[in-house]
Amino acid sequence: MKHASTLAFLWLSACFPTIEASPTLPASAETRTVKVFILSGQSNMVGWSHVRTLPRLGEDPRHATLFNKLSGSGARWVVRDDVFIDSNVDDKVRRGMLSVGYGGGGEAWIGPEFAFGVEMGDLYDEPVLLIKAAWGGKDLYCDFRPPSAGQPSYRIPPRGDKERDMGVCYRLLVAEVHRALDDMGKNFPKLKDKEVELAGLVWFQGWNEMFADKTIQDQVYAEYASNFAHFVKDLREEFDAPKLPVVIGELGVNGEGANERTQKLRAAQAGIPKQDSLRGSALFVKTAHLWDQEVDDAFDHRENVRRDLFRELEPGIAEMMKSELKGEEDKKQKTMVRNATNKALRKRDEYIAAEKAFERVGSHWECHYHGSAKMYSLIGQALAEGMGKLVADPAQ
Repeated sequence: MKHASTLAFLWLSACFPTIEASPTLPASAETRTVKVFILSGQSNMVGWSHVRTLPRLGEDPRHATLFNKLSGSGARWVVRDDVFIDSNVDDKVRRGMLSVGYGGGGEAWIGPEFAFGVEMGDLYDEPVLLIKAAWGGKDLYCDFRPPSAGQPSYRIPPRGDKERDMGVCYRLLVAEVHRALDDMGKNFPKLKDKEVELAGLVWFQGWNEMFADKTIQDQVYAEYASNFAHFVKDLREEFDAPKLPVVIGELGVNGEGANERTQKLRAAQAGIPKQDSLRGSALFVKTAHLWDQEVDDAFDHRENVRRDLFRELEPGIAEMMKSELKGEEDKKQKTMVRNATNKALRKRDEYIAAEKAFERVGSHWECHYHGSAKMYSLIGQALAEGMGKLVADPAQ
């Protein structure tokens, strides 16, 4: 790993370790180029894990090396001054040296970019720039649909009362990459006047494909790989990078025993490297085996405790609220009782214990890997390893 001089990082929080910078590259290591990686996709590329869950990664001896890279000395989260990030997630822009804080929830949150960037920083002598542009709840068949894919052969139903904007996220991604490259020297003075080498694209998406309207679901699965091949083709042409390496992260939610819908999506993702235009330059990276069942169990336990307490408390609370509910519509009455019951159950010791057990290891919804920083970090590492293999040997 490259070493650097200690930098003061002003953001501190009592709920997780202090951030510290890693040492500065010696002058002899200065290079003329910067390796640039584009990271895109939907909410799991955005990243929804609170950094308080990251210590769980270090509890497993198998992952001690990665945890130590992320934590730095003294159990402080590392700041890489050889890896930079320009991030737009859900239209929230943040940039700086790579550390925690580039996930969807702000400075205490991470996604796969943290471990991915640290591993890429270790791989290259050149500085690394990550351009992360991701938006939650977006699909490839419409939102990210690239120009060369053309119009679909089926009608895409409106979202709510609004017609869909075909290709909106593709256009946003292109604009973000151009902006980040144009402003690189201004935003990152250490990278000023360096030659840009567009070194790779990392794609982590797929959830919304599984929830397409039932009238088009089969077509959405069937064209996923070809749509993505068009996506890469258009990006390569846009940025004059005809051999841009591409890594596709498997949607690993719910692990290897996921439901049929998820398995179909994974099969579509696995078919991407077989597309003629991507043979030898794209790699599908499996992540389902990184699912942490203990986090899932902790979540299920909390929800079971919540359900049982709700059933126990609701009748009595409804009885106590009779006078308050009088005259209200049925729907309003149910909402009032539900809110009061949830408030009451959160004060019970058994719920407090179950909540505490889950929050030690998880911080968000199931579809976001339960907000587990361990899972996001292992996924980021797997994506980095895949990129390293692809660059070293395209036949991989």
